[in-house]
Amino acid sequence: LCWDLRKPGTILYHMNRTVTTNQRVYFDLDRYGDHLVSGGTDGRVQFWKTTSSLTTQSTDSILQSCSTFTAHQDAVNGSSLLPIRPLLATCSGQWTFDNVASDSEEEDNDDKSNFMNVYENSL
Repeated sequence: LCWDLRKPGTILYHMNRTVTTNQRVYFDLDRYGDHLVSGGTDGRVQFWKTTSSLTTQSTDSILQSCSTFTAHQDAVNGSSLLPIRPLLATCSGQWTFDNVASDSEEEDNDDKSNFMNVYENSL
């Protein structure tokens, strides 16, 4: 959501992204405030041009993304634009559990599939 600080309580527009967990997903603006970048839990990074025209659906003003790409196979929870060079840094990762809920009545205490998987995402 984007608010106009000159009119508190009035939503200027909003942008859609995929976030299906309660994990915090950060965003960043370029140094001129013209572009906003954010990731999502689908592994994609989206860019919005904040100075572009809005698409109005019912009473909501939706700002459409101007560019999207898949950056990781896991949730992109951080994205940051370098202020002095045209560089984007992203980070990804989330807790992943296998077989958390099982309908099977058999439980094997030696089964390690219920433990958390850890994936390395470093560069």
